[in-house]
Amino acid sequence: MLEKNILRDILELSGEIILLTDMDYNFLLINYEFENIIGLSKKQILKAKLTDFIKEKKDLIELSQIPKTLTFISKSGEKYPFYIQHVTRDHYLPDKKKAILWIGVPKASTELKKFQKELIRLNRMAEVGQLASGIVHELRNPLAIINQASGWGKTLISDNKKKLGQDGDELERVFEEIESQTIRCRDITDELLNFVRELSTEKKEFSPIKLIESTLTLINADLKSPKIIIEKKYEHRERLIKSDFRIIQQILINLLSNAIYAIREKNIMDGKITIITQDQGNMFKIIIKDNGKGISQKDQEKIFDIFFTTKPRGQGTGLGLALCRDIISKLGGEIGFSSKYMEGSEFYITFPINGS
Repeated sequence: MLEKNILRDILELSGEIILLTDMDYNFLLINYEFENIIGLSKKQILKAKLTDFIKEKKDLIELSQIPKTLTFISKSGEKYPFYIQHVTRDHYLPDKKKAILWIGVPKASTELKKFQKELIRLNRMAEVGQLASGIVHELRNPLAIINQASGWGKTLISDNKKKLGQDGDELERVFEEIESQTIRCRDITDELLNFVRELSTEKKEFSPIKLIESTLTLINADLKSPKIIIEKKYEHRERLIKSDFRIIQQILINLLSNAIYAIREKNIMDGKITIITQDQGNMFKIIIKDNGKGISQKDQEKIFDIFFTTKPRGQGTGLGLALCRDIISKLGGEIGFSSKYMEGSEFYITFPINGS
């Protein structure tokens, strides 16, 4: 009895709507939240069907597509959109007939949670940006001194190679490594500054197809050994867009380089990258799909985090995708992906066609 009372209270006090219907959408059970939004008594609602309170009846045709949005219409004509999960079972009813359990979350609260999550991310990025900017400025002077000293050391060794013998060769390699790592540190600090610096865009009209082709020319050498095939699926070849050519090219280079790396890491001889363009009305979409190693499930939630990288130490800064996300959002677009480990990844960017 106690257990039934607890379950009843959970059902009635839940912030979600909870419904049970038969396969013809006749109500068998409803909770208070549904009564509240419809504005009718439980007795009145139980005499009706679910379809009596749905804005679009066609939304109920395909039950397998979950979650889906259903908009309920109240007694006063107000519309209440909900994200719905539904499960069909044959053991809900005593006679073993099938029934459908419906659980719905208010769409507004779901979108608010997404907004709050994005706000937290932006605040975190702003804090990281301020910290990074200070660190970069502090590092630049010592890095310049180290770089200058390594160059001076190499000159001294070169002038005294006969005296130093084999030790001179070893010292020269050491100074070359110091110089190489100093340059790498400088590049990282430059990336950090680009990440926190206010984006200045220069929006001009250009062909996205020509943008992609010129980008492929820049990375052509990386596609050769072993050869990676580029497949192109371009829609609306004559379309012109207004945006920042240089910035979008920077994003494409990053995504293509990651695709190449994923294919090399999988160590296959039939590497393939597919580039797809789609005209979506006010937005233009570029998709880059590869058959590389893919991203593990545990890493997928972190790939846009600053300083996160799946590459070995010394080969990635973790700024690439974080920077891409920041740039594309400032252009009014978005970046997203899907990936299956050991099967490949698909990244896409969208951005406004008219530049705003």
